[in-house]
Amino acid sequence: MPKRVTCFSRDARKSCEQLLASAEVETRQPASNPYRVEVYPIYQPENPRRVLYKRILDDPSAWQLSENEPVFYSERATALWLYKNRFFEELHKEDYSPEQRKLLIMEEFDKERKEFEKLHSKFSGIPSGCQSRSKIPSHVRIFVWQRDSGRCVECSSNENLEYDHIIPFAKGGSKTERNLQLLCGNCNRLKSDNIQ
Repeated sequence: MPKRVTCFSRDARKSCEQLLASAEVETRQPASNPYRVEVYPIYQPENPRRVLYKRILDDPSAWQLSENEPVFYSERATALWLYKNRFFEELHKEDYSPEQRKLLIMEEFDKERKEFEKLHSKFSGIPSGCQSRSKIPSHVRIFVWQRDSGRCVECSSNENLEYDHIIPFAKGGSKTERNLQLLCGNCNRLKSDNIQ
């Protein structure tokens, strides 16, 4: 699937401030003194992106709202999204609903977060088998709960129950009914990562 959204500024506020602070200038050498350089501002009609950035920078409610969901801005040829102090641009030509477009922006933001989490775990020195556990599927949890009658298999307590891997997850144990049992918190701590 082709990329539909791109992040083109990771610090939207700084991008706005820099564009608004910059002035278009040209340098000239007067004929009377070729060693002297004079700087003159260039007159140009108001840049649409400049107008848009000023509008965004002056709207505190947009910055607050953009921490939770993408906010769309458009002015003439310039169209962009503000989300978590980043600017995103849509690259697709398809017709998506506004809600779908927001989801595409949020997905692009999340891809980067996941990539950095993956890099962090890769270089943190934690063995790959211990990095994260996926959830036990609900049908497996229901089966184990019914099989063990909602009680700890060691002491028959029905308080603070936890799903325990008989062969520990860190030692290659699976998330199947045969490898799971119910243990109360105390029995599970006593067992630790031992195989019983």
